[in-house]
Formats: sequence, C-alpha cells, structure tokens
Amino acid sequence: MTTLLTISFLLVAGSMFAKFLTEWLSNRPEPGSDDSPEDILAEMEAAFVQREILTFTVHTNSVGVMLHRLTEAVGLGFGTRQAETLAYRISNQHSREYCSAVYPVEVNSISSDLEFQWCREEEGTARIAICAVDDVITFATDAIADLVIEQHS
Repeated sequence: MTTLLTISFLLVAGSMFAKFLTEWLSNRPEPGSDDSPEDILAEMEAAFVQREILTFTVHTNSVGVMLHRLTEAVGLGFGTRQAETLAYRISNQHSREYCSAVYPVEVNSISSDLEFQWCREEEGTARIAICAVDDVITFATDAIADLVIEQHS
C-alpha cells in the first residue's frame, strides 16, 4: 500500500515538474533576437501611459449615475456591469473605510488601468479618487460636474 502511494506521489510530482519546465522553456526569449535600443524605447513608451488623478466628493445616491457616465469614456474593460458592481460596493461600505478597485481598460486603442479609491466620509457622501489616462479624466471632469459636491486638488 505504501509503495502504491509513493508511486502515485512521484507520478503527480513528475507531471507537475514537467508542466512547469514546459512553461518555463516556452517563455524564454529566443537566442539571437536582440532588440535594438529604439525598439526597447518604443515598447516602453507604449507600455507606460501618463495618468492623471481626479479627486472629489459626491452623494452616494449619485455614484451609480457618475459611474455609468464614465463607461462612455472607456472603450473596453469598464462596462455597465462593472459600474453597477462598483456603485453597490461604494454605497454599501462602512464609514471611514478605505477601499480601491482597478480595472484594465482600453481607451482610444491605448491599454491602461482605471483605478478607483474611495472612502465613505459621512452617511450620505463618499470621497472618490479616479486615476486614469488623461482622456478619461478630461471626460470625467466634464461629465460629472453636476454631481460633484466638492472637488479636491
């Protein structure tokens, strides 16, 4: 019985090691495929997108409307379902508790992150910070201006 258990363990461990080794070998860079400094700089420019931060206070009953307006500025990654889920999280959170959420998005064919940080200040208000690409922040500033109680710098 012990021998059978030992053999089973070795087979499982061996298959896990084989899977790990296969993935590691497939992810290695190909020899002789050196990128030029220009290629590396172009890849870095595409990977690191300048982001801005917008911080404001809003009534919790306006959070859903605000988030639905933001979905219009984002191409992919932050849709109606994500907006509704986030609005529910913000509205049902305890006071003075800090939370955050990050959504990988695509805006004007540029991949980036849309990051929300919030805290319920009082029973009916929430302080929210949105960190996103400049296009989303510009749109957000105009789209939610009528919902904002106070904008912070």
